[in-house]
Amino acid sequence: MEHTLSFQIKDISSFIEMTKGYFLNNNFKVISESNNSIIFAKGSTWKNMITMNPLNWKSKISIKLENFIVTAIFDIDPIHQIVTNKEIELWDSFIKNYTISIIEKKDMTSENLVKLKETKKSAYNFLMWIVILGILSIIPICIFADKTGLTVFPIGIIIAFGVYLHEKYNGK
Repeated sequence: MEHTLSFQIKDISSFIEMTKGYFLNNNFKVISESNNSIIFAKGSTWKNMITMNPLNWKSKISIKLENFIVTAIFDIDPIHQIVTNKEIELWDSFIKNYTISIIEKKDMTSENLVKLKETKKSAYNFLMWIVILGILSIIPICIFADKTGLTVFPIGIIIAFGVYLHEKYNGK
């Protein structure tokens, strides 16, 4: 997922400091910095497999200031994740809150935490339904597989895909 954002600012005196504050408060690391640009990174391919926090996904954020125009490129790698609507909404909110924090010089940490909490709750709910459906369907699946000669693995994939489609199109 890649998001590009551009906006104009009036005061550049505290731009780098406020930008660093926003991303460092969210546990991003500075990997490169110059007078008019800064690059942040977070996460890894391996951590993507176990995290329930989308803001911990492998990501790289490049921010540049030229002639009072801020350009930010958010390169988010959701590898090993089933990306839900709530997780996309979280990243959209996080990106929008960055703009607000710079333009209005406002701390958006609490807003990000509220949205993150909602997203995690949704992710745990999604995971819970997958586990419940898996447990409830194992006996009928095994009986069906035994009667038809099909293996259990493809049936499990079909059920998981059905749960994924339900989550994707219902946005819960």
